[in-house]
Amino acid sequence: MVVALAFLVGGIFGWINGLVRSRRLSRWHCFWRLVVSTLFVVTGAWIIQQFSAGLVPAAAQVAALAFAIGIVFLVEGVVAAIVTLSHREMAGWGWGLANGVVTFILGLIIVTMKAGGLLSVLGILVGISFLFSGIDLLVFSAAFHGPDDRGGPAQPA
Repeated sequence: MVVALAFLVGGIFGWINGLVRSRRLSRWHCFWRLVVSTLFVVTGAWIIQQFSAGLVPAAAQVAALAFAIGIVFLVEGVVAAIVTLSHREMAGWGWGLANGVVTFILGLIIVTMKAGGLLSVLGILVGISFLFSGIDLLVFSAAFHGPDDRGGPAQPA
């Protein structure tokens, strides 16, 4: 349930962030950011639905959950890398690229992992992805805002 709530909150904040930054991103990039955020919300809602649906064999439930999370991470990794590479002039773009690459690799690991090891490492892999996404939001995304947007003093022209 914690993963489900994290996905829901992450998706909602992703939507808010995407809409706030929509004027600074191309329509293509904004669209794909919103697609990834939607995948997060849908996956979070699906996870909650799976837990409330009754008794489902635990192995099948964990495998389906892992596969859904892996697919979300694959898509998110590609989108993050593409958006970052198109904004290399921005400070901190390397963190955005690192986030995309790490998230994509984690998605591959999750999708190709055997069922026996999924439960023990799924939370760790999701945590690693969220850590890199957080760093990306703090460093790379901050470059899209001027000093006035960050709450600091405005620089004289």
